[in-house]
Amino acid sequence: MTENIVPSTDKPVDQTLLVVSVGTDHHRFDRLVQAADSWAEAHPDARVVVQYGTSTPPVHAEGYELIPHDRLCLLFAAADVVICHGGPSTVMDARAAGRMPIVMARHPEHGEHVDFHQQEFAEHLHAHQLAHVITDPAALPDQVAAALARPEDFQASTDASALPGVVGFSRVADEALTARPQRRNKWTSMGASSDSVAGSRSSGSGVANASLPQTRPISDLDGDTGLGGDSGGHDGPFPSELVSSALRQLSDASHLDDQSVSVVIATRDRPELLRRALNSVLGQEHPDPIEVVLVFDRSEPDYSLVSHDPHRRVVVTTNERSPGLAGARNTGISHAAYPWIALCDDDDEWLDGKIAAQFEALRRQPAARAACTGIYIRYEGNDTARIPDPAKVTFEGFLQDRMTEVHPSAWLVHKETLLADVGLVDEDLPGSYAEDYDLFLRTTRSCPIAVAEAPLVRVWWHGASFFFERWKTIDEALEYLIDKYPEFHDYPKGAARIYGQRAVAQAAMGERRRALRTAWETAKMYPGEKRVPIALAIAAGFPSGLALKAAHRVGRGI
Repeated sequence: MTENIVPSTDKPVDQTLLVVSVGTDHHRFDRLVQAADSWAEAHPDARVVVQYGTSTPPVHAEGYELIPHDRLCLLFAAADVVICHGGPSTVMDARAAGRMPIVMARHPEHGEHVDFHQQEFAEHLHAHQLAHVITDPAALPDQVAAALARPEDFQASTDASALPGVVGFSRVADEALTARPQRRNKWTSMGASSDSVAGSRSSGSGVANASLPQTRPISDLDGDTGLGGDSGGHDGPFPSELVSSALRQLSDASHLDDQSVSVVIATRDRPELLRRALNSVLGQEHPDPIEVVLVFDRSEPDYSLVSHDPHRRVVVTTNERSPGLAGARNTGISHAAYPWIALCDDDDEWLDGKIAAQFEALRRQPAARAACTGIYIRYEGNDTARIPDPAKVTFEGFLQDRMTEVHPSAWLVHKETLLADVGLVDEDLPGSYAEDYDLFLRTTRSCPIAVAEAPLVRVWWHGASFFFERWKTIDEALEYLIDKYPEFHDYPKGAARIYGQRAVAQAAMGERRRALRTAWETAKMYPGEKRVPIALAIAAGFPSGLALKAAHRVGRGI
């Protein structure tokens, strides 16, 4: 049966509970859902909860298209048996809940995924005895019977030291770690990713089944459930602290032992530019594997770009989170298999030696867990070199100056640091504008950034750029940043820079009075802010496009 509400969080002490999750990938996984449903039909006294995503809904089990991430984790903790697809996050969540799951990986030959990465991950789980892996749905009844007969064999340690620092545990439930305001969109409000479970079909609170006898609230197991509404946040100690603790202990190992890199490229309707960016990444001279995750945002994916080369693999997927750049990048990160994450815009290109220079900079600065390079800004056929000053690439430095020379296409970060300390890209930023600036602020607040002082990325500025003259979005995003970082007010020059940008945007939108008022406030903060006269000129009728182009010609923005 299919439900439109979130599943009950009560568990009768005398009833068997199976929880099944297949994630939210747009490929159906009917084989696993049907196998679980057949088990439910044969065992009517048991309770079987199935999160089926885009698969065919079950007939006999409780079926939920989507389950909030925190609710799913609580169900995992209460379940007698957890069954899931081979998504790293789902497996990690099950183990953090103390359950060794039964895992059946999606298989591309059945149309269940675009590549074999879940198969490879399942092999790793089996080799390290981290899950009970099946390859045929017909084997599910025997595995469930074994789990019920020998429950001790299906329990997982939540001790962080028991989790090996390997590729397998590639990501965790990011929302629980980033502690940011929750979204209300069905697909993004729950803070999970494609291989975990996101969203809810109802904005109502969880509905307990009052008819069940001798119920034991799951909140008794785990403290405050943080349930209610569609927020998906979780205020209690489970499971984010367990996962964060595990990641922090793992990061004590040598983070440079494995220099395999997953490169996320988000793209939308720019196939020729995308191929240039892709080739520049695949052409890097780097002895370790490089994986490229291409995320098609609101556009048809080009599966001809898929490559199974183990040294230079290319994965193609679609944006499974909130529409836009931030959601697309987070989708890519959720699919990343390797311990280092890099980004590249689909209209930029890496130059020879980019990755090698970053790892060399990281070796020179052992405390750093992220690295950047300088860039060339290409505008109207001319290159302008911009090199970051290592002394300024700090949290305080970013509060005072955006430092355009620190660019997301020139950024590399250790994945454990990103997930445990920094958090994913902020999908609440209006239009995803300045999401990279926000990410740099959070990164420098968490760890040092090593700098390779050479321009090793070419950043193309052109009229096709997504934010070219999108003034309203820019104004709203900058207001959001000021609210998010009250520390800006401790640095009047930095705050004035952002207020000055808002004044320019307001003037360009034709909101003359607002622009003049914001310009006045900017001048009071820092009289030397150069954007004040620009805003006044635009408010007086000077074309904003000409001002922007004049700045671009010297490799600057407004």
